[in-house]
Amino acid sequence: RAREIIRQLLEFAKKRPLELTRVDVNDLLHEAVTLVCVQNKDASIRIMEHYSPLPSIMGDPSQLKQVFLNIINNSVQAVTGTVEDMEIPQKSKDISVSTEMTESGISIKIRDTGHGIPGELLPKIFEPFFTTKKERGTGLGLSITYKIIQNHKGKVEVESELGKGTMFTVYLPFQVEGNHRDHGVPIM
Repeated sequence: RAREIIRQLLEFAKKRPLELTRVDVNDLLHEAVTLVCVQNKDASIRIMEHYSPLPSIMGDPSQLKQVFLNIINNSVQAVTGTVEDMEIPQKSKDISVSTEMTESGISIKIRDTGHGIPGELLPKIFEPFFTTKKERGTGLGLSITYKIIQNHKGKVEVESELGKGTMFTVYLPFQVEGNHRDHGVPIM
């Protein structure tokens, strides 16, 4: 476990410039869902995909895919695990992944029926090294997710209710402006 934490810390410290190309967000999401399904084939999780037709956007495909994997993997852990020191009944193991076009870009929603995040913890979830997964987490996944989306000039929001689940919404603009060689992004 210590070796894995050190590896993630070293990776977190690395900076890599955005490598912008035209990306199909729906394809990246589907690839991420497929990977998660293969890794969790015995967990009886149902992942539903609802993709709206979208134009391609400018983005770094490997970094965006990492964002989607981080969020979807957190959803998998939420629907299959328990909250520390809480008894919350689990009804279903459903995750919904959807996209839609907005005025200025694309909205990606990843919703789960997991245990939810206590309200007092929501402001902390994007902080480096903050985790509620005592033995399983390092607290870097959502921090890296936040930085990647920020460097894409987007934003990520979260809504959660205990016992009902959590929804992450990622907003990505159609165009990412600026000199991207100057924007280092930590990669795991």
